[in-house]
Amino acid sequence: MGKQQKDGEIHHYVPQWYQRHFISDNRSQKLLYTLSVERDPADPRSFLPKTPTPKPTKHIFCSENLYTINIPGIAPNEIEKTFFGRIDDQGKRACTSLADFNPERGWSFFNPVITFLCTQRFRTPRGLKLLHYLDQSMTREEVLSAMIGFQNLYGAIWAECIWQVADASQSATKFILSDNPVTLYNRGWAPEFILGPGVGEPDLRWNGTHTFFPLNMHKILILTHLSWVRNPYGDSKDIRPNHNLRRDAIFLPMNIQTARHLEEIEVQQINLIIKNNSDGLIAADNPTWLFPEQHVTLSDWSTWGNGYLLMPDPRSVPFQSQMFLGYKDGTSTSFDEYGRRPWEKSYGDEEIREKESDSFGRFQGEYARLFGPRRRGRTAEFGCLEEESDDPDYHRALLQQEIYYKQKAVEEDETAGTSKGSQASP
Repeated sequence: MGKQQKDGEIHHYVPQWYQRHFISDNRSQKLLYTLSVERDPADPRSFLPKTPTPKPTKHIFCSENLYTINIPGIAPNEIEKTFFGRIDDQGKRACTSLADFNPERGWSFFNPVITFLCTQRFRTPRGLKLLHYLDQSMTREEVLSAMIGFQNLYGAIWAECIWQVADASQSATKFILSDNPVTLYNRGWAPEFILGPGVGEPDLRWNGTHTFFPLNMHKILILTHLSWVRNPYGDSKDIRPNHNLRRDAIFLPMNIQTARHLEEIEVQQINLIIKNNSDGLIAADNPTWLFPEQHVTLSDWSTWGNGYLLMPDPRSVPFQSQMFLGYKDGTSTSFDEYGRRPWEKSYGDEEIREKESDSFGRFQGEYARLFGPRRRGRTAEFGCLEEESDDPDYHRALLQQEIYYKQKAVEEDETAGTSKGSQASP
């Protein structure tokens, strides 16, 4: 909540309760080390040296009169105290539940998490700047009204993603936080593009764009488009199937992956994405964590984790298709895995599904070859996590699977090339 000052109301665009999730329990003074991020003018992939400053949460990620609104009938600070107050209360409980996700405890966190993430995406100075960039004729009051209206804008898109809760507890380095907590990363979007027009981040609807959000200093939520998991061999900037934002969707909590323990270099890579995508301010419990560029480099941005840094383990992703829902009145309806309905284009298209099945099988094999038989994310079957490692026979089968589908793709490309050549005019 804001604190009344002589010159105006101080509004936190990153809630204080969330900031406290990044402070060690054993720290006597509840402070975070903050760092002002500035790039080297001669090299946008480098940062100027700065000294971290310890500050209490009430003085971090806040701005004067950020949400003060002058609309008849609406109190000047109603957005901060009423609208955000309700979303933050529910979001705090939901994020805590998700960080400790256990399939046996249920999944009532979904709706409040989606509402909180969507709102958090737009409530920051960068988010408000994005809304204004989309329609530069909007007044300040109209921008704030749009922010309220977009509180569930990405719900359908995120519901259809593969969710992964990854763990940094075994890494000496923990997660940092920034003034842009809901962060987008696409391996095909160069890190210096963040300096471009608008907000500079990749389009959330692109196949290869991951959304991630550190839940606390130890846990992070990563959302990945199903289309990218099924086929990571295309252009990461292609639009995902059924990218319409305002529609219904089905969320499958049994597909949430957990039990991935990140290596320290992976945490440092994620921290460098957070730093690169910040709007100028980052913070951490330990000041050394604020300089991930001392360990990893933005020049390797697209190849981190063999290009699959944020990818869920495809071996733990079921290949689902249509889903049917029945209602008490005896009626029913269905969705496909991308939220399309029976009357919409590409619903039930067997040719498309076969191509995705082939590329998905190839990717499962490639992932097994790159990372070995031990799973890097597991889902729950009947309330129990899958086995930690694949047995030797299944692992060998996956390795052969990659070879088979890779060769099949080559042969299909050659056939398609021959067909095009025969149709060419002499």
